[in-house]
Amino acid sequence: MTITLSTNAWKRLQIISKMSLNNVYYNKFLLSAKSGGCNGFTYNFSPIVNETFVKITNKKHIIVNNNDISVIVDPKSELVLLGTHIDFEKGDYEEKFVFSRSKYNSNKVSNCGCGKSFSMS
Repeated sequence: MTITLSTNAWKRLQIISKMSLNNVYYNKFLLSAKSGGCNGFTYNFSPIVNETFVKITNKKHIIVNNNDISVIVDPKSELVLLGTHIDFEKGDYEEKFVFSRSKYNSNKVSNCGCGKSFSMS
């Protein structure tokens, strides 16, 4: 079981990778889980620079690639995030990444209504 991304999520990451923030382009992203939120953990999905990516990938990590885009799973969060599926949804009033758990994940997971918080038992 690993991390999966929908076609819409990959397309959104492609768009993000073509945008510049302070003249830096990001095509690598870190997926992690942090303590907090209304359910115990929150998803954190953020762009990282190449230097950080090289430092992180010196060890064994889960890396999901699609063309020139890479998503790496924070090793501290790996056990909690296994089986996570990432989608990107566009609504009338908001656009967002949506995180869900695979139905094949053996861990009992409870998701919050906001889609950014979850708990495990």
